[in-house]
Amino acid sequence: MGQGIFITGTDTGVGKTTITCALATKLRAQGKNVGVMKPFLTGAKSRPNDVDRLIHAAQVSDPLEIVNPYQFEHPLAPQIAATLEGIAIDIKKVKSSFDILQSRHDILLVEGIGGVMTPIMSKYSIVNLIQYFQIPALVVTRADLGTINHTLLTINALKENMIPIAALIINYPNLLPPEIEPNTTLSCIKEFTNIPVHVTVEHIDSLDSEWDEGIHLLAKKIQIENLF
Repeated sequence: MGQGIFITGTDTGVGKTTITCALATKLRAQGKNVGVMKPFLTGAKSRPNDVDRLIHAAQVSDPLEIVNPYQFEHPLAPQIAATLEGIAIDIKKVKSSFDILQSRHDILLVEGIGGVMTPIMSKYSIVNLIQYFQIPALVVTRADLGTINHTLLTINALKENMIPIAALIINYPNLLPPEIEPNTTLSCIKEFTNIPVHVTVEHIDSLDSEWDEGIHLLAKKIQIENLF
């Protein structure tokens, strides 16, 4: 049974996917048998979507329906998208896919959707799914206005639900004004937490134009050798 980690956080756009792809690329370059999973994908019509990018980064041959048990066309929270599309979510189906992938790979990177309180079903959110998988969380937060508040709320929600937090990554997807030091936000957050690994990832221009090149550069920048 391989190790698993759930990538969640406040960077609810492409940021989590960028970090997950970079981690998969880095681990694969180290010779690790790494798998990827995205239990829920919304806004699936856009291509390449998050699942396309994860599969490409990890170079896995696992069936799509296992890597991504549920896809929805509407770019909304899974509970709302499923209701609109007349689909009943079976959380046991999701867990079965997780178990299969965890048995096939030494390391399984599970990318969430939205934040930790994003609803999947009635009274069931992402934080409940992480509990069900019984794996630690990696928090990816987007450096922007409100970052410290949103990050600490996320960390508190995970702690309240007894979910171990393996690492925090602060993602800077945009160029910073010259007067702002990237580690300032990190230092402030560290005062309120005891998360063992903290990483700051600065902007990579090529991500906007050359995805593969940007992901490989990002993979080299993420120094989390003790995570696995």
